[in-house]
Amino acid sequence: MHKYKPDGTYKRTIPANAFPCQDADLLSGHHPHWVKCDRYNNADMYHFQSFDALEVKNDGTYELCGEKLDGNPEYIIGHKLIKHGQDVSTIEERSFEGLRKFLLEKDIEGIVFSSGEKMCKIRKSEFGIKR
Repeated sequence: MHKYKPDGTYKRTIPANAFPCQDADLLSGHHPHWVKCDRYNNADMYHFQSFDALEVKNDGTYELCGEKLDGNPEYIIGHKLIKHGQDVSTIEERSFEGLRKFLLEKDIEGIVFSSGEKMCKIRKSEFGIKR
């Protein structure tokens, strides 16, 4: 599924209770936002089950993964919050073919590159690779 309209703007509607985590991308129109979880909203129950199960609650951002999410490609029993930046890889060859080879060899959704406050995510699907 493409996330962009034919005019190049981003398809998703931003919820009224969302707050931006960065400025909109000038090329794609993509504008990442966060929405605060509500302990009393059933839509957020897996977030809170996973949060309550954390032994150490560190500041940061997390990815919610588990049985009821995105087909559970990680094969997690239940649900789990995984801290962003927890797993770091060294990629020797950063050419198109080098990145494609790396993604073919790993059972991951993609790679996030960071430099200071700037971040970029490349997904397997953008290389025509299915997970």
